[in-house]
Amino acid sequence: MKIKENKGITLIMLTMYLILTLIVLGVLASVTAYFRKNMNNLNEQTVYDTEFDRINLVLLKEMKTLGNKVDEENSTTNKIAFNENYY
Repeated sequence: MKIKENKGITLIMLTMYLILTLIVLGVLASVTAYFRKNMNNLNEQTVYDTEFDRINLVLLKEMKTLGNKVDEENSTTNKIAFNENYY
């Protein structure tokens, strides 16, 4: 009695490998898309943070400058005035 030898890849195994490969590629694509979206958000947030730091630095230097006075008569306005030759 001879036992049949299975050599090579059967059609079922080939289909399973193909499905598994597609699943792995889909997961990698999802992770990559999520990572890229977060990097774009991080870049936008960095721009906002640097602008916030810049205005804080300007306000701090302006407050520490000797001889500056606060105009209390017009203190209800929402304006901030800086020296012309500051930069």
